[in-house]
Amino acid sequence: VPQEIWDDAQSTKFMASRLKHVLKKQSSLSEVMKGKVDRLRAFIAANTKSVVKAAQDEEKKLDKLIKERSTKGPPGPRGPPGTPGQPGKPGLPGANGAPGKPGEPGAQGAKGPKGATGPVGPAGPAGPQGKRGPRGRAGKPGGKGPLGAQGHEPSAYLHTQKRPQLTSFDPRLCPDGDNGMVRLAACNNVACRLEVLHDQSWGSVCDDGFSDANARVVCTSLGYAGHRAEAVHAVGGGSGRVWLDEVKCSGDEENIALCKHDGWGVSDCHHDEDVGLCCQRF
Repeated sequence: VPQEIWDDAQSTKFMASRLKHVLKKQSSLSEVMKGKVDRLRAFIAANTKSVVKAAQDEEKKLDKLIKERSTKGPPGPRGPPGTPGQPGKPGLPGANGAPGKPGEPGAQGAKGPKGATGPVGPAGPAGPQGKRGPRGRAGKPGGKGPLGAQGHEPSAYLHTQKRPQLTSFDPRLCPDGDNGMVRLAACNNVACRLEVLHDQSWGSVCDDGFSDANARVVCTSLGYAGHRAEAVHAVGGGSGRVWLDEVKCSGDEENIALCKHDGWGVSDCHHDEDVGLCCQRF
């Protein structure tokens, strides 16, 4: 606190103390005078009416004296400064000010180094089978090949959609065949693996639900007798796509593609579930 302000405050404090003392003294004096007036009034009322006027005059004088004594006097001289007071308690924190305006955007930082290449993610599920493309143009006919050796299979093979290619004439093996749509491969004395052509690619057939009726349709389409056709499950050994699954033939279809199935390329089988069959020549 500046010294001048401190001195003024101490002087005012001293003057207030003196004034309080004077007013207290005057108040005591006024009470004494008022008691005398009351006794005088009682005396006058008790003794005679002649003194009423004199009492009134005295009362006026006393009232004037009281008023004169009660008026404020001139200020006294400045008192000495008082002792410094104890420091007050800290005030409550003020309210938060309004947020300032956003600063200007800083300059663009330098480009960081290129991060390391992450690991290769897992392969996604296979997409749906695309639509079959348009049929290509027919090629030029090839030259006439040499005359082949005379075969020993019956002429029933000529009734198929395409003349089958028969190469296994060993009577100990199940006969193979190929009519351009269906072929029998990897034949042994038990069965041949059934393969079908789709989208210009050969693939196998799953053995789920594959019956002897299905085998009869395949053998008949290859020119063999259908009444002795036999389906053999879990032949395996195929490669490429598993083209057909859940095949169900009535036995009267011309080829296996006309039988009911889950759709081309729709299968949950692996090649250990490739179906096979064994046709009979006669």
